[in-house]
Amino acid sequence: MKRFLSLALFVWLANVIVYASAEQWKLASPDGNLVASVTVENGTLHYALQHGSTAVLAKSDLTMTLSNGKTLGKNMTGVRAVRGMRRVSAATPVYRKARVDEQCNVLTLKSKGYDVEFEAYNGGLAYRFCTRMTKPFEVIDENNYFAFAGNDAVWHMPVGNMATAFEGEYKHKPVLDINNDELLAPQMVIELADGKRALLSDYNVKDYPTMYLKAKGQGMASVFPGYPKTEEAYGTNKSRLRVTSRENYIARCSGTRAFPWKMILVAKGDAQLLTTDLPVCLADPCEVKDVSWIRPGKVAWEWWNSCNLKGVEFKTGINNDTYKRYIDFASKNGIEYIMMDAGWTKPQEPLDLLKTIDAINIPELVAYGKQRNVGIILWADYHPLDLDMERVIKTYAEMGIKGFKIDHINRNDQKVVDFVWRAAKMCAKYKLLVDFHGVFPPTGLQHTYPNVLNFEAVKGLETVKWTKKYDGVTHECIVPFVRQVVGPIDYTQGAMRNVVMANYAPVSSQPMSQGTRCRQLAEYVIFESPMNMLCDSPSNYEANQPCTDFIAGVPVVWDETRVLDAKIGEYIIEARRKGSVWYVGGITDWTARDMTIDLGFTGGSSVKLYSDGVNADRNAEDYKVETRQLSGGKLTVHLASGGGFAGVVK
Repeated sequence: MKRFLSLALFVWLANVIVYASAEQWKLASPDGNLVASVTVENGTLHYALQHGSTAVLAKSDLTMTLSNGKTLGKNMTGVRAVRGMRRVSAATPVYRKARVDEQCNVLTLKSKGYDVEFEAYNGGLAYRFCTRMTKPFEVIDENNYFAFAGNDAVWHMPVGNMATAFEGEYKHKPVLDINNDELLAPQMVIELADGKRALLSDYNVKDYPTMYLKAKGQGMASVFPGYPKTEEAYGTNKSRLRVTSRENYIARCSGTRAFPWKMILVAKGDAQLLTTDLPVCLADPCEVKDVSWIRPGKVAWEWWNSCNLKGVEFKTGINNDTYKRYIDFASKNGIEYIMMDAGWTKPQEPLDLLKTIDAINIPELVAYGKQRNVGIILWADYHPLDLDMERVIKTYAEMGIKGFKIDHINRNDQKVVDFVWRAAKMCAKYKLLVDFHGVFPPTGLQHTYPNVLNFEAVKGLETVKWTKKYDGVTHECIVPFVRQVVGPIDYTQGAMRNVVMANYAPVSSQPMSQGTRCRQLAEYVIFESPMNMLCDSPSNYEANQPCTDFIAGVPVVWDETRVLDAKIGEYIIEARRKGSVWYVGGITDWTARDMTIDLGFTGGSSVKLYSDGVNADRNAEDYKVETRQLSGGKLTVHLASGGGFAGVVK
């Protein structure tokens, strides 16, 4: 495969350059259902968006103010329009389907020194600025105002401030009820008329900050962090950086460049949000010429379960004996990797990632894992990695380490966006995998550098270790519709201690999950995670081998995905295929449900089903495993309150 996500076709239509007498243009999607109306009124650029008879956005603004005195989208004169078509047709080896095949209609407005590109897909609209200038400049600000057609309700995540890891809970409110001072994550779902949905986000963000949103009138306005002026080290070992002051601009830019896309995904209903491929189309083509070494897989992870092992003859903790036990467990169950999370580096020298504590011998662990076909992923804070990036990455790659989990970025300004791209590129150079934690949501990097297998940017299962008041069950029924739409999600599921809400309590050393055991199994089907954690202890998995067998056997990338039924905040049922085998999974909120699903399309006659037990509403660990025959291709299954089910179609 010479190019991953290469642009297979870009055809400019003949005789398309038009000097518009009226400053108004219509741009329709290939199926004609989505129509953008782009206008220049008194020199100012606007657009509106319609899907069939449903208004998606009213007249909305887009401008960019530069340090050279120019404001893109203002004082536009002599505009000429270029129309065209673009098609993306490519294999996708690290994704939820084997291939993406999409096309869009293109409208480019050319003004003095810059262009504004609009792309209309069947699944939404995207636009961006592209500059054609001879000298570098700073971007003082960028204004994107998304004007809602009504007082639409939105699913949104408040983030508090700009020192964020985007790990908040989602709220559901009409836009006019949202505090105008509240800083929000960029991914937001708008509830439109006729049951339709729209999702706002930025995408393909590089050498630029990612976006926030703030409520403004009957809509949302973009907000961007200023470029860092000064920073300071913080944390117990001063191994992390935070911004203490910012410049009066958001980005330093070369004179000629394409800026990030702003996208408005449009879906006919909740389920369609889960299968959109528009974000893939907006990412840059793959920069890794040979992707054959990229090995997605599951990871036995020690941090969540605090190295709690039973029946061993050594003191567990951050030491070689403990990690060898995790390697043995992974090898026995066909799990590709183990994670060595925080604690293996010397706390006295936190900025030197090549110094390990005395209890850790990494070459010995690598050799032990190699004999058992288990690779090792290392955790690292981003700041010390950035201080000595190539030497650290090269040294550990030569040692046999398979990748890094890079943590505590906790910002989204231009400087750290640049770090994320550099780290991905450097790891690709030395054939290392990457899992970014404490990071902004994905914006397409994983398609350009597919060695980046996962991102956190979610309030994941780790928070049950310390959060007292938290409705994780409802949260898990929202995450796929908002955050997961833009990229994979390291939710770190797989808990074997499961409780109903009345019995839930945060316990750091022996954490528990809310909802049923089968819910945890289903999340390996529902959540898209090419590097997928097994968060619990090997001792707990071995005591629950039927569940472990399912988790170990479920794929992490897929050839086909179908959403069988879904409603944001309430339930999701999906089927995914790898090769000729179909897997099915479903989760519900705190409402118990009896669901009948049609699996006739799989061609199977039965399902090996993991479902909630009759007493799962009282004891969330109650489950049963059985083989169910499909009657007319249909399966009826009961989901307990906070429950779920998972199965393999035979």
